[in-house]
Amino acid sequence: MVTANLTVDQSLIHRDGDSPSTGFILRWFLRPPWVGEADLQILSVNHPGTPGLILVSAAVMEPFSRRLITLSSDDPTVDPRVEFRLLSDHRDMVRMRLAAQELFALLGNKTVRSLTRTVTLDERGTTPSDLTDETALDA
Repeated sequence: MVTANLTVDQSLIHRDGDSPSTGFILRWFLRPPWVGEADLQILSVNHPGTPGLILVSAAVMEPFSRRLITLSSDDPTVDPRVEFRLLSDHRDMVRMRLAAQELFALLGNKTVRSLTRTVTLDERGTTPSDLTDETALDA
């Protein structure tokens, strides 16, 4: 999943400090037979407790990458080692890249841009325009 943090224009916030509701889900799938219906999704939610902040995420819903769980010890009180191995299957990487690109296209829409003040992807302030190169996006 990749999530964008949108700060909406202050004029959109109600006098009581609440943001307008933003719930939606866009679902689609690719044509190859190895993906299911509604495999890719873009969804939005208001950030709880932060008026004016909206989270919009793009996700692969049916990943092929599989985690690896191994015992760290014979002691049952010791947690096992879990390697999530996210995007380790090439099919997931291809679909996640497409989902992110579609999310960035949505965020670049003229109407969406007119309602938002900032769009960032992480705490460093990375923006969708920082990831136009496929190598940077994959990283």
